[in-house]
Amino acid sequence: MKSYSKIEDLLFDQSFKNWVFENEPADNLYWPKWIAACEGNYKLYKQAKLILIALSNQGKDMDDSIQRKLFDRIENSIQPQSKRMVANEQWKDGIWNYFWFRTAAILSFVLIASIAFLNIYSNKDESIKEEIVTIIKSNPKGQKSKLYLPDGTTVYLNAESEIAYKDNFGKDHRDIDLKGEAFFEVAHDTILPFRIQSGEMVTVALGTSFNINAYQDKHPSVQLSTGKVRVYSLDSGIKDVFLLPGEEAVLKSTGLSKGSFNDLYALGWKDGILTFTQMRFSEVTKLLERWYAVEIFLKNPPKKDQKVSGEFKDASLKNVLESLGYTMGFDYSINRKKITLEFKNSANE
Repeated sequence: MKSYSKIEDLLFDQSFKNWVFENEPADNLYWPKWIAACEGNYKLYKQAKLILIALSNQGKDMDDSIQRKLFDRIENSIQPQSKRMVANEQWKDGIWNYFWFRTAAILSFVLIASIAFLNIYSNKDESIKEEIVTIIKSNPKGQKSKLYLPDGTTVYLNAESEIAYKDNFGKDHRDIDLKGEAFFEVAHDTILPFRIQSGEMVTVALGTSFNINAYQDKHPSVQLSTGKVRVYSLDSGIKDVFLLPGEEAVLKSTGLSKGSFNDLYALGWKDGILTFTQMRFSEVTKLLERWYAVEIFLKNPPKKDQKVSGEFKDASLKNVLESLGYTMGFDYSINRKKITLEFKNSANE
């Protein structure tokens, strides 16, 4: 595995630059893990990212040869200052350590030197303006996925769910739109808060883990596992709430209500656990349709929408239907993706 011990190692690594600017999926698995490996890696990442963004803001179309000339001039300009700084114990004990001094020096030089280089080469693509693109990650019914965002955040996306964010995510902002359900393990960043808008509800975090359920047939809710989050409504008349681990917030027409939640019931889905407690059977069928990507039809259904409970770990649809059929008194038939539940006469009484 390649060693990265200096800022320059990252600045000239194409894989790292692709990850910072383009969020290539092939690199998403590597860089967040490398950053989290130790504090030194995290510092190098923050410094290199800061430099690349500053350079990018001056001009995104410089090729590698131009960038290398620029960084050679940067390195030559800061080496004497860096050496003097290391020899000076007062600077070592000051606000900035040696590495952050190099970063500041590089950034200062970038603002001057990059402009000089770009004045020479900007005529090539001067008329090109890069548009901000919206990136969408979604799952159909019956599918779940694990995603890595550019800032190092991990997202477990449930079935029939979608997240959307701009391609400058992690640079200028960390804002996400969510439809459906997802569990977030948010990378810590004190500069850029992490915001998720789900319908009229907005959840704000710096570094924590939580679940958001925002399917259209439910009131949007957030369940906090670790850290602390702020939850508010786009309706300015509704008061904000702050959650601690084990607490949830639900947005209703009357406002945000805060309470506790059951871990298994709220979070079990990401571990393959299908669970429902005293849930109306009409809601259970919707849950099964989403979970297994099927359509369920009822034949001779009971007049009363009964409540039912169940817990299944990595269970097949047949196993779930057999268990529920025994409890509620129905037979089932499966024709590809269409399921028919036929209730017995006694079940209607």
